[in-house]
Amino acid sequence: MPSNSSLNAVQKLYISFYGRPADPLGLDFWATQLDNANGVVQNIINAFANSEEYQSRFGSLDDSSLINNLYLQSFGRSAEPAGLEYWLGQISSGAITLGELALVILDGAQGNDLSVINNKRALADQITFSLESLGKSYGLEQIPLAKSLLDTVTANTDINAINLAELLNDFPSALPSTPAENDLFTQFDANEFQQWIAYFKAMAENGTIQGLSASPEEVVAIVNQFVGYDLDEIFAELSPDLLSYSDGTMSYAVLFDAMITWSGYLFQILEPQPMPGDSSAFVLTEAHEPLSTEIILVGSHAGVNGLFSDDIM
Repeated sequence: MPSNSSLNAVQKLYISFYGRPADPLGLDFWATQLDNANGVVQNIINAFANSEEYQSRFGSLDDSSLINNLYLQSFGRSAEPAGLEYWLGQISSGAITLGELALVILDGAQGNDLSVINNKRALADQITFSLESLGKSYGLEQIPLAKSLLDTVTANTDINAINLAELLNDFPSALPSTPAENDLFTQFDANEFQQWIAYFKAMAENGTIQGLSASPEEVVAIVNQFVGYDLDEIFAELSPDLLSYSDGTMSYAVLFDAMITWSGYLFQILEPQPMPGDSSAFVLTEAHEPLSTEIILVGSHAGVNGLFSDDIM
């Protein structure tokens, strides 16, 4: 876990350079890099100015506009004319880089400017961590929205009075509304299927699951009951008839629905496996991060004949 001082410093860099709250992964990565650099911000600062995001969003601006943009995003105001002229000269002569200038501007903040950047950082912190905890998506398409949330902050903004849930309502869920209906497979890898099941459970807990016969509460309850069972054995029991029924391919949603439908039968014929530490068994343990790519399954097994009907397909 990165230090608080590095998290605070990196969040301010995101505000100054990008005008937006840091995304959770970016904040963690750069704060860790800063810790590894013993907290010397100069060791990472130029990477922000040379990043793909910065170049794509601001690379076409001239030096005067870039300097003003740093002031606008940090303090909500343009640079003073005398200061702008001075910094233009410093950049033109190569005495300072744009990244180093951003650091000087942030470190020199005082009075109203200091209040503004501190308020922006406080709100940005809340947004960054709330987006993650609420399961909200924060990608390129959400950058204008995220930036607009900070643009309204002033020295007098009461951050504690902001309704954060309402503020983040327009961010889309990071979880799909119809899970994995098009993820088809012909073979099986139990370890990846374990992660996929954990994803279903996370969607159920967030109330965003659709496309299954079971309710979200039933999904969570069933998944919890399967903890400790060998997923390879479960697939061996269910897959032959399902694959036969669906011409050799089927979706994860169909397989998972079958697990729920036939859970009572499976609990009767299967034995819980040793928990991890025994690498010979793939078992369902606690939730993992969901996979974002199509999953391919490996292996084939004999199964129980005649278990399935049109009712579960």
